[in-house]
Amino acid sequence: MPQSRSKPKRGDPAPTKGIKRAAPPTRRRVYARDLPLLDLRDLRIALIDDNEFATTLIKRLLTAMRVSQIFTCSDPTLAHEAIGKAKPDVVIIDLDMPEKEGLEIVRDIRRGRGTVAKDASILVVSAHTDREHVGKARDEGANWILVKPLSFRSFYEGLVRVVLDDRPFVEQGSYAGPCRRVRTIAYDFSPDRRGAGKKSETA
Repeated sequence: MPQSRSKPKRGDPAPTKGIKRAAPPTRRRVYARDLPLLDLRDLRIALIDDNEFATTLIKRLLTAMRVSQIFTCSDPTLAHEAIGKAKPDVVIIDLDMPEKEGLEIVRDIRRGRGTVAKDASILVVSAHTDREHVGKARDEGANWILVKPLSFRSFYEGLVRVVLDDRPFVEQGSYAGPCRRVRTIAYDFSPDRRGAGKKSETA
């Protein structure tokens, strides 16, 4: 004859199954090494790229980073007009475009011939991986250069480095842009802090 289980009385502690363990502490996710998770919601981006696929990808990446103010222009000849209307915090420029190259747009901005301040933050993207193209973009005054194809991690890293780049703007000889004497920028951020930290620079 099977034994009947007694019903729990009111006030008795609820039965437990197994052993309860404390939940492991959670850590704020960091998208790239030594870079913080920034709140980019208020960032205004002007994207100059004639490639429809690249534009769609970058917009999706920015949306995933919670950036909602994205202004695009696919015609490089209208780039300055589009940038002027956008009033962006960061200008993202593709190098390879017909009729007007991205380097020319960067050069115009840095020489004060654009519709934004010549010390505006500029992030260059390019399908060229050779040192010559990267060096030209740097010599024209770009804050940072990224190579296509872009991943979420590489794009976030480049964007954060541009946003946090506080190198002094210099105009010397034929060069205008962020000081190039700073060759490496290492950010020392705690994952538990958002948008605040210590930056060490090496000349």
